[in-house]
Order: sequence, then structure tokens, then C-alpha cells
Amino acid sequence: MKARKVKLDPDAPLDESLRTIFSVRLDELHSFDPSDPAGLHDLRIAAKRVRYLLETAEPVFGKPAARGVKKMLAGA
Repeated sequence: MKARKVKLDPDAPLDESLRTIFSVRLDELHSFDPSDPAGLHDLRIAAKRVRYLLETAEPVFGKPAARGVKKMLAGA
């Protein structure tokens, strides 16, 4: 599965850009049906992208990002 493209403003602050990317990745994640065996692999890849983004954004967003990663790993 290829990740959706994200349009970013090069002059935007980092936190705003991260929120934009996060929004696109969450939409991507929610576009898959977990009961569909054919799309399950793509759903797992999309979830990994969200987790990796949260891990990368932790220095910017702090504890909320860390909690998000912890919740995602607990659900694994």
C-alpha cells in the first residue's frame, strides 16, 4: 500500500505540519475495514505509519504523543 500524499506549507511551523500529516494518516487508517481480510494488511501498515509518526512527533507534542504510542503498542 502506498501512503497518501500530504500537501504541506513549507513556511508552516513544525507542529502544524505534523498535525496535517497526522490527520491524513488517521484518515488513511480509518479508511480500512478491519473485518475485511483482504484489507487487513493495508490497515496494519497504516497503523504502523501512525505509530511511527507519533514516535517522531514526541519531542514536539510530548506526553500526548507518548501516550498514543503506548496505547497503540498495548493494543498490539
